[in-house]
Amino acid sequence: ILVNGQGQRFCNEAANYSALAGAFHSFDPATYDYPNLPAYLIFDSQYRERYPLASFMPGDPLPSWVAEADSLESLAEKIGLDTNSLAISIARFNGLAEKLDDSDFGRGKANYDHFYGDRSRNGAAATLGALTKGPFYAVEIKMGALGTNGGPKTNASAQILDVDGEPIAGLFGAGNVISAPTGSVYAGAGGTLGPALTFGYIAGRAAAKRTNQ
Repeated sequence: ILVNGQGQRFCNEAANYSALAGAFHSFDPATYDYPNLPAYLIFDSQYRERYPLASFMPGDPLPSWVAEADSLESLAEKIGLDTNSLAISIARFNGLAEKLDDSDFGRGKANYDHFYGDRSRNGAAATLGALTKGPFYAVEIKMGALGTNGGPKTNASAQILDVDGEPIAGLFGAGNVISAPTGSVYAGAGGTLGPALTFGYIAGRAAAKRTNQ
């Protein structure tokens, strides 16, 4: 599961990575802070013995950035979380996992959750499992940049537009350097490749035509 600095779970951990980022962007105007940054990925030995962590397979030595402790209380102390809050969050999640019904955040209700879970297990069991077996582990999670949605606007010929909306002679753009053709929407894995190839092709043809005139 993922918990924030208060030791509280705050999202459906199995959601797609584009949508999941929204949970990290949550802003608290009272504290002028992002309460879910950093977050901590918490897992137990059952997970460790069965599934990979990033590129580390079961049985591989874990890197130094993975915290390990024999109990949840010790793990909380090691990563600076309130021991009581973390224990409550995990007890709550374990109860939901045993019922295969995450009524808090809906994990396991979508087919997407099942697809990226353990497909040897049926339904919500593919992504829901109680954390009960020590040692327990934690990894600090921070935000990173995968791509951009900003940049200069273009017209249908991939020409860069100036502040007045007029094309700048001889200047073309494609890919993540231009304002995304899909706006604020990210369709899924590889979703930037199609627009980059398309606008690259358009820009090349437009530039060649301009040169040959």
